[in-house]
Amino acid sequence: MITITLQSKKEYYEATFPENWEELSMYKFQQILKHEECSDLKFLEILSGIEEEKLSRCETKSVLWLIMQLREQFSIEKLDELSKEKLMSFECEGESYEITPDLGNSTIGEYYSILKIEDGIEKKQYQLFPLFLATLYRPKGEEYDNKKCLERVEKFNSLPVTIFYRARNFFLFLQEISKINIQAYGEQNQAA
Repeated sequence: MITITLQSKKEYYEATFPENWEELSMYKFQQILKHEECSDLKFLEILSGIEEEKLSRCETKSVLWLIMQLREQFSIEKLDELSKEKLMSFECEGESYEITPDLGNSTIGEYYSILKIEDGIEKKQYQLFPLFLATLYRPKGEEYDNKKCLERVEKFNSLPVTIFYRARNFFLFLQEISKINIQAYGEQNQAA
């Protein structure tokens, strides 16, 4: 994180900004996506917590420079590049969470929950990001439990957005593998 002082004619505002995607929480990213066509000042407000009204009174050159830097740093292209690596596990608040090993061997309830969440994400229901993680990742050996997934949502909201994107890309890959395995299972049973 980086702390920057912005100056208006009468006041100074100290703002702390994430320096890269790894420091941007899912919650703040959801806020940015919720305001897709947001003004530059709204974008700064979301990242810094300084109200848009106060930001509008700051010196033009420093605010414009900051906006240019942040827009460049937080381009979707950079996020996509960081998210190519598969996410097998992650830590949150000192606890390890691992990917559900095989979607084809999951319960049908678990499978449909994941598909329903993924469908919601496709429809821009960004608040589902942490639920997606909570459904796919859990402590080693823990069985799927919808209640436990819902309890983890708030905790997972503080995770870096790159964890969600890496998990989602990995899920889409696993989903394709599961479709192939399910098709092979069906063909094998028809032959028998």
